[in-house]
Amino acid sequence: MTAAERVLDVARREIGVTEYPPGSNKVKYNKWFYGREVSGASYPWCCAFVCWVFYMAGCLGLLRKTGGCTTLMNWFKAKGRLVPAKEARPSDVVFYQFDEDPYTDHVGIVEKRTSTGIVAIEGNTSVTSDDNGGAVMRRNRRWNVIMAVARPDYESVKEMDEMSEKEIKALVDAAVEEKVNEAVKPLDEALCKAIRGLEDKVYTNLAELPAWAQPVVERLMAEGIITGDGTGKLRLTDRDLVTAAMVDKLRGRFYDIFTT
Repeated sequence: MTAAERVLDVARREIGVTEYPPGSNKVKYNKWFYGREVSGASYPWCCAFVCWVFYMAGCLGLLRKTGGCTTLMNWFKAKGRLVPAKEARPSDVVFYQFDEDPYTDHVGIVEKRTSTGIVAIEGNTSVTSDDNGGAVMRRNRRWNVIMAVARPDYESVKEMDEMSEKEIKALVDAAVEEKVNEAVKPLDEALCKAIRGLEDKVYTNLAELPAWAQPVVERLMAEGIITGDGTGKLRLTDRDLVTAAMVDKLRGRFYDIFTT
């Protein structure tokens, strides 16, 4: 699968995703873009969606990571990557103008060209709101609303079958390191600080554990990370429980990261 095909494949898989609650702009693309959950009118997300798709396809370097449609269009223009609208082809980035001002109103990813315009996959749209609808959808757009079409430099992406074993390993290592850093960075400092000053009270069975720690320990026991049968063969201190909570939290983060 080429880089251009990967971009479309990722985009198609997102069709049907909606922000929640409706009207909040609270959606996973914004969370990725800002590095935290955000909501409110200040966080429209059509451009964040496009950037996220390119990121997931391993092509983020082919565009500028920005939340501004006009900024992104001007970036492509400066790179000499704009093409005539009627030459649009699948995986191009399309910019729309729905009113009379000189600014770009919306952005999407071209899926195909038609006799009257294009079909595109777009974030933050709906049948009742072209550019603030809260959903990822496939939209039919006529030529008259298309402001510009950009063609990312897909040819510059080195595909896996063109890479040496060393290059592939370096790519994988870099991706893993990035994911680990993303997972570890948000861990509550409060948990780390909580270790200081804790007593070394020893717990020898599940029944003695604080209520919050019981499900954590049970999950880690089921995975073999903590050994014991829960009826007298445990030996855990308060410090151990805090560490166990952090391990459990990390496992949850890694599951989410590598399965989404």
